[in-house]
Amino acid sequence: MHRTLPTCIALIALALTLVASAIEAQESDKLVSVWDGVYTGAQAERGKATFDVSCSRCHNADLSGSERGPTLTGEKFLSNWRDGSLDALFGFIRDQMPEGSANIVSDDDKINVVAYILQRNSLPPGATELTKDPASLGRVQILQKGATPGPQNLSFVQVVGCLEPGIGNRWVLTHSSAGPASRGRAVSATELERARSRSLGEDTYALVSVTPFAPATRQGHKVAAKGLVYRQPGDYRLNVTALETLADTCATSR
Repeated sequence: MHRTLPTCIALIALALTLVASAIEAQESDKLVSVWDGVYTGAQAERGKATFDVSCSRCHNADLSGSERGPTLTGEKFLSNWRDGSLDALFGFIRDQMPEGSANIVSDDDKINVVAYILQRNSLPPGATELTKDPASLGRVQILQKGATPGPQNLSFVQVVGCLEPGIGNRWVLTHSSAGPASRGRAVSATELERARSRSLGEDTYALVSVTPFAPATRQGHKVAAKGLVYRQPGDYRLNVTALETLADTCATSR
């Protein structure tokens, strides 16, 4: 059967739309570094205006810190957040700053303050503003210059995968993918939300110290495990600090 030219054009357009959607979905999961230009200069200027009014009393106008609030620049500051994602920093500012009066500054103003903090730490601006969307912030890692975005060895990560018994009475996560996590042992609400939307992957992680989380009761489940990661070629291990069930089966999630 011969198709007409308009029909062929419509089919080509549909195919291109599907390809673009697939590429967009892949890009939405891509991790980037704070060195990749994740805020704009204009956004940082707005953040400075908010900082000067609402934050400088405790952190000083030059962000150097005081007895009322820690420094927000330099290696000491960055090391507290390094290897994690930017949503952890924003979440802390959103929920706890200014101390005792977190609701007096809007979330829109606070994300601009984050941009200003990045600027003052000599991290380069880009063409797109930071947003307060947890998923978007969760894809931005605070890394040393030159480090490749992704799970950093001996850092806190969140791994989503299928919980299965392994060799020698061990438990493993198969079909798994990992992303950066906050340094707290528990899974935050933001991290749990991100886990629910994360796709499965191709890696396998051996789980360490998982017994307190009753893994046998979750066998075959899609889970989110958080903990310290050890990654070497052919040897991925996760020292588990939290384990959450996302679905009772992994078969329908692949």
